[in-house]
Amino acid sequence: MSDGKAFRGVYAMRLVPVLLLFGTVAIAPGALAQNAVDPSWAAATVGPASGADLLPAQPQALDEIEALQRKAFEKYGPLGIVTLGMDRPEIVVLCHTIGQTFATIAAEETDRDRRIAKFAEVWRFEQRIAEPLEQARKTLGESGYNRALSKSSESMNLLSMMLDPQLERDVQAGDELMFVWATALAARCGQMLDEMGIAKVGGDPPIEYIATKTRFRYRGADFAEIFAATELGRYADEMCRGGAAPDFSGAPLDQRGYEGMSLLDWAIECDDRASFDALIAAGFDLDAKGLWEDPPLVRTASEKRLWFLRRLLDEGVSPDTMGRTTTALLTASDDLDAINSGGDTKAAFNLLRERGASLNFPNFQDSIWYRWSLHETRWDLILEHWSEFESDPVELASMLEYYLSGDMNWAKKETGGAALEVKALLVDEYGVCFPVGKTFQMKNDERGFRIQPDCPKGN
Repeated sequence: MSDGKAFRGVYAMRLVPVLLLFGTVAIAPGALAQNAVDPSWAAATVGPASGADLLPAQPQALDEIEALQRKAFEKYGPLGIVTLGMDRPEIVVLCHTIGQTFATIAAEETDRDRRIAKFAEVWRFEQRIAEPLEQARKTLGESGYNRALSKSSESMNLLSMMLDPQLERDVQAGDELMFVWATALAARCGQMLDEMGIAKVGGDPPIEYIATKTRFRYRGADFAEIFAATELGRYADEMCRGGAAPDFSGAPLDQRGYEGMSLLDWAIECDDRASFDALIAAGFDLDAKGLWEDPPLVRTASEKRLWFLRRLLDEGVSPDTMGRTTTALLTASDDLDAINSGGDTKAAFNLLRERGASLNFPNFQDSIWYRWSLHETRWDLILEHWSEFESDPVELASMLEYYLSGDMNWAKKETGGAALEVKALLVDEYGVCFPVGKTFQMKNDERGFRIQPDCPKGN
């Protein structure tokens, strides 16, 4: 797909109304002929919208706006769109913001050698933008600089929703999409800096930069920030370096940092397997809550970190471990994290099942039966695993009745008769009556299961 087609297919109908909604777009004389970044460029100005600004624009004006956007997109991708109307200092400030994002994403690389290689790219970008940024601050003044920073933040929000055709061409199997996205934005800034006459920077970063900047970071924070209120900082400092684990004897392993982060969580996040094993040997409580109040098994299941998940199971951690809001098995069945990391969407779920994780634990709402019946409507899976069903039959029947009513609008309609077979099993084996009735009004038995009233064969 050419850049022009990509613009028309993806952005032409989307961005004109976006600009009209969030600001006034004014076409300056000669704007459509402008094709280079220049300090005096005022092709379009985007400012606060008033009520009158939201009135429908004239068709000719919309055509001119679309033509201007298309031209900017074809040359600079999405960055061309968001910089329409920005002058040189504002573009430099935006590129600086992109550089900060570039560094933050590079710091989240778990492999130290790759992290260092990424920061070499970051350093060259930072060095190139440093002097122009100082000049931009002087030109804009303090208040103007703050406004430019605010505009940069808004631009980054837009850029996060806009795909660059260059990214589509450059991304390869196994690439980390967020880093490729940041690299593409930095490259687009490079195009604009070239046209401003700002020279590229070569060479490699100094050793002290590598030592400081390439520390592993979680959500942009390094070990000192994560464990600032604890005595764990010096241990975390020695982790995530790709070498031998530190000596954890005497470490206060029960202490927690940012949002409950433990040293074990830190090892998981940066893929430090040596430190993970050393923490286990040092007596870390593997059932204790950590980051986001979840025990390690739930987090590793959710994030599909199979090596760590397997080690925890090998150490005897229960496959039925309950987290703050859900079980390890349920969170393992959510494939979002696996999709984002290119992992096997079912591998963690299957591993937990191999180690004996129950489909019923601990109650109906926290069981896989609830997920399969309400969210996934996989009556075929429920039928396949029926021999393991030990959960609340009345609750399951209520979900089934809802499905069969046709009111479950999101439901995936099955081609076979699995739902009807499950209904027959609920009637024959558990004596459930249909219609089921309102489960929230029913009493519970000693197991916590619903008691269906006035049912001749009720349980």
